[in-house]
Amino acid sequence: MTAADSDVGPQLLRFERNCQGRDLAVGDIHGCFGALMTALNAICFSPATDRLFGVGDLVDRGPSSHLVIDWLDKPWFFSTLGNHESMACDTR
Repeated sequence: MTAADSDVGPQLLRFERNCQGRDLAVGDIHGCFGALMTALNAICFSPATDRLFGVGDLVDRGPSSHLVIDWLDKPWFFSTLGNHESMACDTR
């Protein structure tokens, strides 16, 4: 089964301009969500107004890959599917 054969959801999402806060992008978290939170705290990230866009590779290598589901449930966090997520899902 390929991604084209499965129900993978929308391929393109459009977001309205964030007039209340900042939009930030981060890549290659690789399960280092503690380090990410430290960085977000350092820049005074506000979940009430800011949004964070992950560009893939949320899991693998780091100590907290198991937290990925918690992060994906956050209303201010959005991410694309990276090759490490693809490999984790492709366990035939």
